[in-house]
Amino acid sequence: MSLFKRKTRATRRAEARAIKAKAKLEARLAAKNDARRIKADHRAETKALRAQLRSQRNSDKAAVKVAETQLRRPRKVSCSPPREFAACSR
Repeated sequence: MSLFKRKTRATRRAEARAIKAKAKLEARLAAKNDARRIKADHRAETKALRAQLRSQRNSDKAAVKVAETQLRRPRKVSCSPPREFAACSR
């Protein structure tokens, strides 16, 4: 009696089909994972760019606000000391 039995053609065919199906499934899953990874990278890049733009916009708004308050601030009025009731120059 032999240790290994000879496989029939149908068995070899079924095994070949199973190997091909498994390879096809793995390739499809790998492609999906790659697409998901690329999409996530793109989302992260877009998110970082938006955050950078938001930060720049906020700093610009703050600079404009500072400039406006400086424009609204009353300027130093200089009056000559001997004339108390004279008109002051601005």
